[in-house]
Amino acid sequence: MIAEVYPILKLPRKCSYFDYDLRFDLPVNAGDLVRVPFKGHEVLGVVKAVKETSEAKKLIRVNSVAKPNYLTVADITRYEQIAEHLVQSVSSLLHTVFPTIFADGRAPVVKTTKSSHIGALDIPVLERCLSEITLNRSLAIAGSTDLGLALAHVLRRKRSGQMLILLPREREAELLARYVKLGDSSALLHGHTPPKDRARIIEAWRTGELETLIGTRNASLLPVSKLSTVLVLEAGNEEHINERRNPRFDAREAAKLLARQHDANLVAFDNLPRLEELVTMPMITVADQFDDDTVVNLGSSDELTTEPLLSDSVLSGIETALHSQKRVLLFLNRKGVAKRLQCGKCGHIPLCGTCSHVPIVRHDDLVCANCQTEMWIPDQCPSCGQPKLALRGIGGTKLVSTLQKLFPKQSVGRIEKDTLENPTADIVVATEYFFSSYLEPFAAKRFGLVADLAADIALHASDFRGAEETARKLHRLLNFAQRQGARVLIQTWLPDVLRSMLDLKYFTDAELELRKRYRLPPFTKRLILHGAKLEELPPELQSQAIERGDSLELSTRSQQLKSLPDSIKIQYDGSYVQGHEGSV
Repeated sequence: MIAEVYPILKLPRKCSYFDYDLRFDLPVNAGDLVRVPFKGHEVLGVVKAVKETSEAKKLIRVNSVAKPNYLTVADITRYEQIAEHLVQSVSSLLHTVFPTIFADGRAPVVKTTKSSHIGALDIPVLERCLSEITLNRSLAIAGSTDLGLALAHVLRRKRSGQMLILLPREREAELLARYVKLGDSSALLHGHTPPKDRARIIEAWRTGELETLIGTRNASLLPVSKLSTVLVLEAGNEEHINERRNPRFDAREAAKLLARQHDANLVAFDNLPRLEELVTMPMITVADQFDDDTVVNLGSSDELTTEPLLSDSVLSGIETALHSQKRVLLFLNRKGVAKRLQCGKCGHIPLCGTCSHVPIVRHDDLVCANCQTEMWIPDQCPSCGQPKLALRGIGGTKLVSTLQKLFPKQSVGRIEKDTLENPTADIVVATEYFFSSYLEPFAAKRFGLVADLAADIALHASDFRGAEETARKLHRLLNFAQRQGARVLIQTWLPDVLRSMLDLKYFTDAELELRKRYRLPPFTKRLILHGAKLEELPPELQSQAIERGDSLELSTRSQQLKSLPDSIKIQYDGSYVQGHEGSV
C-alpha cells in the first residue's frame, strides 16, 4: 500500500504530496500524523490518502505513526482549498498550523483579572443579538467594541460546544482574556505563546478538552472537535490578514470555511463589518442613530475661525466640556495619507467625475482608487474658479501648541505612536494609536467631547476600500462617544459624503452597488503579484495581467501560477469558498 503524505515543512508553492511505501505491519489511514524520511531527516507529515499503486519508481517507507486520526478528511480538504486559493503548497500551510514538538500535560487556561461591566442598557441589545444568532447561521453585527466583548461572555454562557473567538492582534486577544469571563476551560493562543504551551493548547482544542479558544490568525486554521460558534471580533481590521510571509492567508475567510465544515454559527462583529461579509450574511446594527448635526462642515463660513481644523463648533464644544469638568478627545490621524488636494479659497475638494469618490494625489495628476479614472490636476478650483488648489494638511504637534495657547489654564496631551505626552490631560490630541494600542475596554466615563478633526483623511487612501474604512472609523468614534456619554462632532470638508455614512444600511447598500458596478471585491476575486515583471510571465498569464503601479493584477486563477518562483509575492483577495460570488 502507498500513502500520499504532505510533509509538515515550508515547501515551494509548486510542491504537492509525496508517495511513501507502507510496511504490512503498519496500519495507516487518511488523517494520520506520521513520521517520514525527507532529504535525510525525519519529519512529521499528514496522510492525505492511502492507495494501492504509485507512478514513482522508488519509494521510501513511512517510519511510524505519531498520532492516529489527527485530522479528518474534511480538515485536509479545507487545507487544500485554502492553499489552492493562496497559490501555496499545502505543506507550507500545515507548517504554519501545527507545532513542531509535542508536550504532555494540561493546556494552560486563562483567568480574568479585570472587571468587565455589562450595563442595564446593554442587556436588551445582547438579547436581540442572541435571538438573531439563533435565527441565522451566519450574522454580521455592527456595534461598539465593548459590546462585542460582552457578546463573547453571553455567547459562552448561553451556548454549548466549543467556541472560537478570533481577534486581529495579540493585544486585543490578551485584553479579552483579561476582562471577559469565559469559563474555566478557556485558553489564549497567539504568536508569543511558548512552544510547549502552544502544543498543549492545540492538542486540547483538537480533542475537545478545551471549550473556548481566544486566538489570533493561526487559530482559524486549527482542527477542532465539536465547534458550535465562531466569533470574529474587529472583523473589519485588515490585521486579520497575514501579509508578512507565506502563506498569506485571511483568517476571516479561513474561519468561514471552518464554521461551514462544523455547521457552526459564524458571527462577524465590528463597528462596521466588512462588505465581504455583508454579501453573504444579514447585518444588524445595535447602536443608536446619529443626527446630521454631528457633522461639521469645515467649508462653512459659520464654522470659520483663525485656527486650522478648529471650527467654531469644536472650540465651543471644548469650552462646554471643560466647564463641566470633563475631558476632551480630539482625534487627528496623520498616519499614512493625510495630504489632500483642496482649494485654499473655498475649501472645495475635487471628486472623481466618474464615481464621485475622492481621488489620490500623484506627482502630476489624480487617480481614483475606486474606478481607476485618471484626471489632470485643474488649474482653477471647479467650485469657485480661483487658482488656489494645493496640497493641504496639518500635524498633531502644531495642533497641540495651538490648543495650549487657546486654553492656557488647561493641560494638553498627545497620544500617538512613539509619543505619549500627558495622556491624562484635560485636552488630548490622539491618532489611531489611541484606539489600537492605548485604550482598554470598559473605560471610565471621563470625556465630555469627542471630535474627529478631519474625518475624511482615509478617503484619500490609495485603495478602493477608503470609503469603507472611513465609515468604520467614523462609527468607532461615534460608538466610543456614546459609551462615554459625550457629545460627538465630526469635522469634514465633504459633509454630504460623511452624512451618508451615518446610516450604515444606506451606506453599505450604496457601496456594494458601486463595487458591483466596477467589478471590485467582493464581486470579483483578485490575485496581486508583487516582484513580477509582465514580460517574465508565461504567455497565458501575460494576456490576463493588468499592470497597476509596481504590481500585476489577475482576476482569474491559473495552474501556471504554481510555476512562479516563491520570490514573487502573491496576494489573494477574495473568498476561499469554491465558486462564491457576492450578490446584492
